[in-house]
This record gives sequence, C-alpha cells and structure tokens, in this order.
Amino acid sequence: MFHLCMFLFSALLFFILTPGILLTIPSKSSKNVVALVHALIFSTICYFTHKLVYHANENFDTTMTPEMQMAEALKMAETIAKLESQSQPSTPQIPQLMNSQPQPSPPQSPPQMGTIPT
Repeated sequence: MFHLCMFLFSALLFFILTPGILLTIPSKSSKNVVALVHALIFSTICYFTHKLVYHANENFDTTMTPEMQMAEALKMAETIAKLESQSQPSTPQIPQLMNSQPQPSPPQSPPQMGTIPT
C-alpha cells in the first residue's frame, strides 16, 4: 500500500510540475533550461514532502509483518490463558479412569498342527 501511495504522489507531483501545466520557469528560455529548472523544483519538493507523505501513509498501512503477527498471537494466547484461569468450573471434573480399565490379554499363539488342544 505504501509503495502505491508514494508512486501516485510522485506521479501527481511530476505531472503538476511539468513545464506548461502549472507554471513555466523561466518563461523565455530554451526547452533544456526550463526542463532543468522544473527538475530541480520537482526534486526539491519531493525531498521535503517525502517524509510527510510517508508518515501520513504509515497510519493507514494495514499489512502485518511476521513480527506483528507473532506479537498479536502472543497477546491473544495470554488473553485466552487469563480467561481460562478466571473461569473455574463450579462442579469438580470427573477424573479419567485410564489405569482402572482392564488391560487386554496378550494374543495367544495358534495351536500347532498335529497337536490336540487340551
């Protein structure tokens, strides 16, 4: 977004300062002298207004850098953790019964051929 705004600003400034559009300085000189004077005026105005346009556009830039995304994710994680710690359940939770379940017996090997099972 920043590059587009700076491009449009530079193009508009260049168009306005083109000889014969807004003004022609010096009025009775060769085309080369007029072009040189307008180039100096353009570069001077661009030099002094570049930071102004940059800072004005900074507030409207909506792109997020990876660092900004990480900071936003950490802030969100802290908020979620804070909310979880504040909301304690009113009833105790049912404990998991992982150890009290019967363990499956190991598989038995198939009977050998020619033997009678007992």
